[in-house]
This record gives sequence, C-alpha cells and structure tokens, in this order.
Amino acid sequence: MSTAYSGAKAGLEHISKILAVRLYPHGIRVNVVAPGSFPTDSNLPDNPYAMSHPSNDKRIPLGRSGTPQDITATIMFFASAASSYITGQWIDCDGGVMLVANGTNKIAP
Repeated sequence: MSTAYSGAKAGLEHISKILAVRLYPHGIRVNVVAPGSFPTDSNLPDNPYAMSHPSNDKRIPLGRSGTPQDITATIMFFASAASSYITGQWIDCDGGVMLVANGTNKIAP
C-alpha cells in the first residue's frame, strides 16, 4: 500500500467519525463501507495484474473477490432498521483481507 493511499484511508475513517458526532443531533448517521477486491472497470478479473484476477483468490481469506450482491447487502444493512443504533462505524467488506494485510501476502492457517 502506498503512503498516500494509507493516509487518505486513515483520513476518511477519521472524518467519518467527526461527521457522525456532528450530524447525529440532526438524525443523520454516518457509517463507511470499505470495499475490498470487487471486479470493476479498473479491476477487471481478466487482467493478471488486477486484484480481482482469480490467481489472487488465495490471498483473500474467503477465497474470492466480492460480488455486487456482497457490497449491496452491506449497504442495505446500513440503510435498514437493523443498523438504527449504529453510527460512526467502518465495515471492511473485503472477504477478510484486512485481517491478513500484514505485508506478507500470506494467509495464516
């Protein structure tokens, strides 16, 4: 991960918490969904250098890239009454990548 990317991601997490504190009096909840590897125009599964390429599935604890249904379900959770008591939270919708993102690119048994 690049320094700039890491800094931007940390900034996003911090500002989401600040906004959650400032906006809850107005009935607005602020939560973040941080997607992992999902096939997109810039992350095509047929590109051998893309994270969504099937050769990278072994680097993802759940063994696959995300699907549109995976990200939609996470967003729908935040939009539903099931999350009515949740604000200022960050969910990594990434198949567990952040659990093993230790710089080794290895998944521990």
